[in-house]
Amino acid sequence: MENLSVINKPTRFLTFEEHHQELKEKLEKINPTDLEGLELERHNYRAINLQRTNRIIKTYSPSQEIIDAVNKINDKQNWIVITEDWCGDSAQTIPYIQKFISHNPNIELKIILRDDNYDFADEIIKEGNPRSIPRVLAFDELGNLVFMWGSRPKEAQEIVTQGKAQGKTKEEFNKDLHLWYGRDRGKTLEKEFIEILNSL
Repeated sequence: MENLSVINKPTRFLTFEEHHQELKEKLEKINPTDLEGLELERHNYRAINLQRTNRIIKTYSPSQEIIDAVNKINDKQNWIVITEDWCGDSAQTIPYIQKFISHNPNIELKIILRDDNYDFADEIIKEGNPRSIPRVLAFDELGNLVFMWGSRPKEAQEIVTQGKAQGKTKEEFNKDLHLWYGRDRGKTLEKEFIEILNSL
């Protein structure tokens, strides 16, 4: 089990609110007509992600079951989220997670940007692709890794896997993926975290 105290830790953590504010400010400052290629593509993703995040913040109320599961944590924990602001899966999951852990003051969510911290992810995540985002890494007070989650709910991953197997383009299976997220409204994400938290 990895211990955060012996890992090359990121130098900059963001709260969820700081990350959200930085995204808004970035979109306000940049003129998309000055962009092209990958930068324009990511700018467009950021704009959509801001809309998705704002919708979840305004409309989502955690179920009592996830609140109860979260409140079983009696000791301090740091939940470190590895992400990037252009990542669609992050915008469809992290706002839900932030909302349900806000019911337990023992849990602090800290966001780090993957592209600035490749070494951090590579040191901890030993299964699958360590650079897939988002990733949630929960550490106890002593810095021991308690659990990890990511990079998307299992049902969402199955949509991507099946889409690729069927020869769909990235645009096609991403459309299916985000339709699923919109219809699911965080229910599957809650179930996965309830299962994780009840197993601790």
